[in-house]
Amino acid sequence: MAKQWTKNEKLNIINESKKIGILNAALKFDISTSTIKRWKSEVKVKGESALEWGSGT
Repeated sequence: MAKQWTKNEKLNIINESKKIGILNAALKFDISTSTIKRWKSEVKVKGESALEWGSGT
């Protein structure tokens, strides 16, 4: 079963990816680069509330 990240964890990972790059952040947190890219896109389009668990469509 995949880990369910909290909103704050996701924001931390996004911020870390801005500092060290998406690939390095993905390796550090054991998560795929595509997931980080998706989270970044969701924040850009819908705001931080899009990262809350269960807010998907």
